[in-house]
Amino acid sequence: MVSFVGCGTSIKSLSDIKWSGNDTGISKKVETIGYYKIPHPISEAFVFYEDGTIVLCNRIPEDTIHYEGGCIFDKDTNRWGDGTIGLYRIVGDTIYANMYFKNCFYLSSRIHIYFETWMYKMTFKILDRTRIVWIDEHLMDKEFPNPKIKNDTLIFQRAEQLPPPNTNLKKKSWLWESGKRLQ
Repeated sequence: MVSFVGCGTSIKSLSDIKWSGNDTGISKKVETIGYYKIPHPISEAFVFYEDGTIVLCNRIPEDTIHYEGGCIFDKDTNRWGDGTIGLYRIVGDTIYANMYFKNCFYLSSRIHIYFETWMYKMTFKILDRTRIVWIDEHLMDKEFPNPKIKNDTLIFQRAEQLPPPNTNLKKKSWLWESGKRLQ
């Protein structure tokens, strides 16, 4: 896999949120045993984990996280597939996230060829414990220099249980805070 954004700018140089391995304290500000989504049958849904990781998925049927683009949690193996995952940080009542999306070509259900990784910066405003506003998203690419304004209110949906956080990003040492190691 080759990691680049747009005209060759490295996502490593654009990634300003690093994984610390510490609890973010997000559960003191918002509900976390579930996901946040626009109140439509099929739409983006975000899961914020205490460790600073975030997962973006579509189609949340019966508390099962499944995204046909590859963000799949396999209950049998207790593992995540690749998809739109990221890291977030909280500053006051604002959540900033770097989301990493692997653009891929599917040859079959078992053979995926990843040819680039894109990074989106996203901003969310906390309204209360069960509502956040997805303010904007910005594809880090010279062809799309301006953020896309969203202003979508995401409503918390409780889940019976959530899959564990996706650890795929934690394997990338360039995403760790200085001196941290994968736990």
